[in-house]
Amino acid sequence: MTMPDRREFEASMARIEVLTGVLERCPDLAARSASRELVGALLELHGAGLARILELIAGSGDAGDELVSTLARDGLVASVLLLHDLHPIDLKSRVGIALDGVRARLGPHADLDLVGIEGGTLRLRLAGGGCGGCPSTSAAMKKSVEDAILEAAPDLASIEFVEPLEPPQGAFSLPVITL
Repeated sequence: MTMPDRREFEASMARIEVLTGVLERCPDLAARSASRELVGALLELHGAGLARILELIAGSGDAGDELVSTLARDGLVASVLLLHDLHPIDLKSRVGIALDGVRARLGPHADLDLVGIEGGTLRLRLAGGGCGGCPSTSAAMKKSVEDAILEAAPDLASIEFVEPLEPPQGAFSLPVITL
């Protein structure tokens, strides 16, 4: 069996959603209930099996830790682990890793700061970059940031960009004098 690429994976997920919708519209309440129970039992069984696999791998020392890390970085495997709440790297850490990668790509042209994660919503502050605030460049930069973060953390509910902090009008700074 070959590994599906991202498009194939997304097509499979879309197909699952369609089939779930068909079952949810089934007029036979007993069949609808049985299908929900069947899907739940299959997910529970697969989740327990995956949890046991990770446990066995993790118990094999440094090589096992490296394998778990490799599995967590694989997009398809990570998605399945997230589905079963088994991903070995917590959400905040995955977001941090993604932000480090995005910052490296943006370089000194933009500042990207994590404001916070609350209720599945990631809030970011993005300042600078582009051609002096050009809307199309800013939108493209935001899209690039969103794509990179959602690749690492598809379990986020949403990403919001907050306005960069602006110094108050007439603000000035005083030099620090040390004695």
